Amino acid sequence: MIMGDIQRTSKRRQLGFWICGLILVQTFWFQPVLAQNAPHSQAGTAGAAFLKFGVGARATGLGGAYTAVSDDANSMYWNPAGLSRFNGTQLSLMHNRWVQDINYEFVGIAFGDSGAAGFAFGLTFLWMGDIPVTTFNDRLGTTGNTFTARDLSFVFSYGQQINDYVSVGGTLKRIKSTIDDISANATAFDLGLLTSLPIQGVTLGATIQNLGNRLKFIQDSDRLPLIYKLGVAYSQPNRLTLAVDLSKPIDNRFRVNAGGEFVLMKTLALRGGYNSSNELDNGFTGGAGVRIRSISIDYAFVPFGVLGNTHRVSAMFQF
Repeated sequence: MIMGDIQRTSKRRQLGFWICGLILVQTFWFQPVLAQNAPHSQAGTAGAAFLKFGVGARATGLGGAYTAVSDDANSMYWNPAGLSRFNGTQLSLMHNRWVQDINYEFVGIAFGDSGAAGFAFGLTFLWMGDIPVTTFNDRLGTTGNTFTARDLSFVFSYGQQINDYVSVGGTLKRIKSTIDDISANATAFDLGLLTSLPIQGVTLGATIQNLGNRLKFIQDSDRLPLIYKLGVAYSQPNRLTLAVDLSKPIDNRFRVNAGGEFVLMKTLALRGGYNSSNELDNGFTGGAGVRIRSISIDYAFVPFGVLGNTHRVSAMFQF
């Protein structure tokens, strides 16, 4: 009887390893074909770039290495499987003052029952300031006419714990991009998995993000920024978190994200990270957070070289 229980437990744990293995094969066996041609050969070929920006200052301070860390309301973006790993109701708010007069906002609410399941609703919104209208004969935009551009994404996520070791999840996104008075719509899906490894405190995560149809503006259309991610994290609750992600966007080369968080007196968190994304300056990120009772306030700083620095502030309310 005891041996049978042990065998069943072993098989359940192996389920998570096999699923991660399949995603690993997809990411590192088939996808390098794109990278072998030219590192940047696919750059600029995907639309809705705001879907890559992430949410939450904590994750940003960790360099974006959050695939295996996900355990709160922001899991709806990073890894929906994490929605099954917290209790209660969480409200997440974020403001990001980006470069070149670009603002990026997020609001989400999640309901979790740790060890069972969780679901969430969210909204991300990006808009740009006034952009000068240019023509072939007026490339400097001296007419004084302007237009705006904005992106919007509605999200519904669900996460389910399969057993003591494995959680899975999915996210449905409805995306709308607008340039002046022309709009395009698309629907996308994310798939996520989290599994606990035999080593205490170590978690493995995997996601496939932005599976869906194309954004179509009148005649032209853009594919969505499909991304494969694999991450590993080590955590000592309320003390230390270390995480590493490896990702492959369909429109760019492989990327590495890494970060660490150290918590003092269960109240103050200090974070540092690295993001190898070629849009960043030196790739380093930093941040801090403070938790007072059921409220967490987080800040992240990301340098963008000659484009300037970006600042991200977020808040998490636990009910």
